[in-house]
Amino acid sequence: MLVSELDQEFASRTFEEWKLVLSGLDAPWAPVQSIAELLDDVQVQANGYIGDVVIDGEPAYRLPAVPVQFDGCPPPLRRAPEHGEDTEDLLLELGYGWDEIAGFKEAGAIL
Repeated sequence: MLVSELDQEFASRTFEEWKLVLSGLDAPWAPVQSIAELLDDVQVQANGYIGDVVIDGEPAYRLPAVPVQFDGCPPPLRRAPEHGEDTEDLLLELGYGWDEIAGFKEAGAIL
């Protein structure tokens, strides 16, 4: 019930109107932007906070970069692994052998 009341109240004004209302508060506040909004944000672009996810050597799509930068540059963005893509490698790192991994597959525990 509270969420629907808040949704209704926030929908009653534009973002620009809310900025004016909230600017008088003696408290910190900031908008939470969607990824689509971040991609078009002038300040985000000017600070280099958008990066390309490269797949097969070609930029596939853009995303906000990782906010932590130790050397002044964000780490390169990469795609997330497909479901189960790294399972075998992770199990091998954990010390499981190929026979055990095959058993997991036969039992339907992994793909």
